[in-house]
Amino acid sequence: MINYDGQSVLVTGAASGIGAALARALVARGAHVICADVDEDGLNQTLAMLAGRGDKIVCDLSDPAASALLIEQAQAMRGPLALVCSNAGIGHRAKIVDPDLDFAAIERLFEINFYAGLRIASAYAQTLSDSGADGRLLVTASETAMSLPNAIRKNRVPYYSASKHALISALEWLAIEQENGPMSVHALIPGAVYTPLISGRLKDPANAWPELELIMPERCAQIALQGLDLDLFYIPTQAHILSDMQPRVEGVRSALEKLGIRPTY
Repeated sequence: MINYDGQSVLVTGAASGIGAALARALVARGAHVICADVDEDGLNQTLAMLAGRGDKIVCDLSDPAASALLIEQAQAMRGPLALVCSNAGIGHRAKIVDPDLDFAAIERLFEINFYAGLRIASAYAQTLSDSGADGRLLVTASETAMSLPNAIRKNRVPYYSASKHALISALEWLAIEQENGPMSVHALIPGAVYTPLISGRLKDPANAWPELELIMPERCAQIALQGLDLDLFYIPTQAHILSDMQPRVEGVRSALEKLGIRPTY
């Protein structure tokens, strides 16, 4: 189990949901948590639960300059960061062929869900290299990065899924880049978690349909920290994530057989 006593960590998207739960779980492990979000009221609520062991930075990660500045501000505030949890994310519901598609909203979605995580990673890796320290980066992706889950096929989230798919692909490359570097890279892959992305449409989590396998943010944070303890790259939160990946695998297998393409080695 990683000892966070006296260490400083940064959590983005900390005003609610998984981010707030991560902040609380890390404080319980001894860390001092710098909480970042665009929602200052939500940040204040999170800080009220951290027993004086947290600070806040209000920032909007849809601004391309915000990510590097956030790392700089967090380090100036509390010194070296032992862990950065890049968790901020937003949702978007639309159809790809929607004639009234809001491209500005989609660009903002990708800026927060995809680019911000990579900009944070780059800035954090640079500070670690400059200081000679080691650190950990935990980035929140999504089960939709790996598959099209059966339970949410009618939810119309192709652009959200695409942003998270791009993110996890980039993180896989980042992990290779950092094999001998100062930063270990970890991808949190949550299924359905009762965050504002869901609670806005489902008022009572007890009413969630069973195949969703809905979990609470506290359980997600517990799994995330356990995954870090085990030094895992992929940190999935529900068993159905593996099952939901199989249609894609079988689709490729079937296509190869029909095309008559066989391994050459």
